[in-house]
Amino acid sequence: MSKRVPTTHSAKQAVQPSMKTKTLPEDKRDGLFEGPDPVTWIHIFGTAHRFELPRNLKSISVGSSPDCDVVIRSPYISRLHCTLERRYDCLRVEDRSKNGTYVDERRMKEPKDVRPGETFGVAGGITFLALNDEMHAAYPVLSDILDWEDQDALIPIDTGWPTPSKVIVWAAGNDHVLITGEPGCDQDRLARAIHSISPMRSKEMVWVDSIPEDRAKQKELLLRAARSTLVLTIDDKMPVMDAAFRTSLFSTSYRIRVLVCASSMDRVLPVLGPDHSLMRRIDLRPLAFRNEQIERLLDRQFEERGSTLRVAQFNEENRKALRACEWRGNFDDLRLAAERFDALVREGSVRSAASALRVPYSTLQKWLANTIGVTVPLTAAR
Repeated sequence: MSKRVPTTHSAKQAVQPSMKTKTLPEDKRDGLFEGPDPVTWIHIFGTAHRFELPRNLKSISVGSSPDCDVVIRSPYISRLHCTLERRYDCLRVEDRSKNGTYVDERRMKEPKDVRPGETFGVAGGITFLALNDEMHAAYPVLSDILDWEDQDALIPIDTGWPTPSKVIVWAAGNDHVLITGEPGCDQDRLARAIHSISPMRSKEMVWVDSIPEDRAKQKELLLRAARSTLVLTIDDKMPVMDAAFRTSLFSTSYRIRVLVCASSMDRVLPVLGPDHSLMRRIDLRPLAFRNEQIERLLDRQFEERGSTLRVAQFNEENRKALRACEWRGNFDDLRLAAERFDALVREGSVRSAASALRVPYSTLQKWLANTIGVTVPLTAAR
C-alpha cells in the first residue's frame, strides 16, 4: 500500500483572495468614546488631595522628596516612589520604590498603563484615581449631590457610602446605577454627570419614563440607546417591566448603561424584579438632614449663577434661619433661594426684587418670612 505524500503549497498559493471589510451596525461595534482622553489629574481616592499633572512634562515623578513633581508626605512613600509617563491617553506607571506600587491589589513587576477612572496604589494603603478633565470638573457636582466632604487624611475611613471617587470608577466602567431619593435631590443631574464622564459620552443619552408594550418599539428603543446611557424614571404609575425587554436591556448585546431614578426601593422592586441586583445603589440624603452643609451648598448655587454673593455676608440671624430651614424641595429650593437672594441684595428692597423677578410682592414677602424665615436686609451692616 503506497504512502500518501502530503501536498505542499507555496506561500503564494496559500494566500486567500482579499475580502472587502464589512461594516458592523453601530449597535454591534465595540468602540465607545473615540479620540484623545488623557489623564490630567491624579486624586487620592476619597480625600481632598488632588494633583494636576504638569502638562509640559512627559515623565512625572511621585514620591516624598520635595524634588518630585507630585509630593506625598508619608513615611511609607519612597523619596522617588514611582514615575508616570504620558502615553497618548493613559499613564504608564513604573514602580521605583522599596515598598511597592500596586495595580488591582497586585504589586507591579513591570510598568502598567492606567486610564481615566482607573486606580493604582502605593505603599501604606494610599490609592490614586486617574482623572481626565471631565472627571475633575464633575467632582464638585458629585460631592454636592452625594453628600460627601473630602477628608484631609491620606487614607480615608470607608463608611460604605458611595463617594465621588467610587462613582467615577463606576462611570468609567459599564456599571448600571440605581439612584433613589426625594424629589429635588438632583437624581437627573447625577445621571447627567455619570454620563458626561463615561466612555459613552460621545453619544446622546436617552431618557424614558415608560416602556412601550409593542415589541418593535421596544427594539427601536434598545437600538437608540445602544452604546449609550438609558435613564429610566420610575414613578408610581409604571407597570412591571416586560421580562424579555429587561433581559435585553441588561444584556451585553446592546452595551447600554442603565441608570434608574426612583423615589424609593418600594417602586423599583416590582418594576425591575431581581434585575435591580445588577445595579450599583445610591440613596441620596434629603437636605433636611444636611443642615450643616447648607451654607456651602447655597454658595455653590451662587457660584453657578455667577453671583458674588456668599452666605458669609448674611447676618447671623439669617444664617441660623438658613440652617434651620427644612428645604423640602431640596436642590430645587436652593436654586430658587439663590436666584431670589441675589435679586434682593442687587435690587435693595423686596418690592424692587419682586419686580425684577416678575413675581408678586406678597409672594416674595411670604416666601422670605414663612418658608425660609429670613429678614431683610439679608446681609450684615458694613
